[in-house]
Amino acid sequence: MKHVLTFMMLALLGASGALAQIAVKIVPEKKTFLTGEANYMRLTVTNNSGTPVELKSREYSSWLDIHVEHTTGGAMLPQSRFAVFPPLNVPAGMSVSRKIDLRHFYNLSREGNYHVQAVVKMPNEKDMFASQKALFSIRTGTPMWSQTVSIPRSVKKCKFSVCTIPERGIQKLYIQTRDPETGVAYNAVCVGSWLGTTRPQCLIDGKANVHVFFPTTPTLCAYARINYRGMMEKLQYFKKVVGMPSMVFLPDGSVRVTGAEHYDPTVQPKAVPDASVVPGM
Repeated sequence: MKHVLTFMMLALLGASGALAQIAVKIVPEKKTFLTGEANYMRLTVTNNSGTPVELKSREYSSWLDIHVEHTTGGAMLPQSRFAVFPPLNVPAGMSVSRKIDLRHFYNLSREGNYHVQAVVKMPNEKDMFASQKALFSIRTGTPMWSQTVSIPRSVKKCKFSVCTIPERGIQKLYIQTRDPETGVAYNAVCVGSWLGTTRPQCLIDGKANVHVFFPTTPTLCAYARINYRGMMEKLQYFKKVVGMPSMVFLPDGSVRVTGAEHYDPTVQPKAVPDASVVPGM
């Protein structure tokens, strides 16, 4: 009954928001996220009034509430941590946006579809304005490789997994880091588009870093290095030269890409001058 009353209140707030002085909008950064990946939402607050609005939290009351529900059964998820958001100043007639990672407040390890809704509380703590409900999905992805490694100078271990999920018809390659005891992914990083013609090559070095090398186009490959914390330390691109490029270990334990030359996609190739404008031609 409590959930029913809560959703009825949010529905009424959302219905009146279009005519209110404050408009709230929340949009997922993308439609599909991998388990463990940062679940970024873009919150936008628009001040349609003639005076600036300063939104501030108090010790036990935040100016912003974010509600998440799993579409199966429509049950609202409990917060794993209470969120007190920093102040937000919205000038009159202006919109201000903020990016929020839902992982900090909710356990989103369960695969499926979710709804998210934002509710803004005004300084008088009486007026509230709700956003629309936005839909996003959590997927586990298709596993391609995994290995458990020992963390240096620690009794703990981590499990690296390489998997893919389709995004707008393109296969995206991810590297997940998991707790091998619980199986929960505590981070996931997208390292780029995967061509799909050749399986990624994966190596583990002595510092518990995973090195992944994979094709992104028929002529380009990508190299990524991820540490056991799940943070990407390096992402480089290489252009094929002869044969099939690959990674190899050097005597000092480092990893090197062979059979390809480094390629920087941000550098524009030099244009070849037309013969008619070259001096002396």
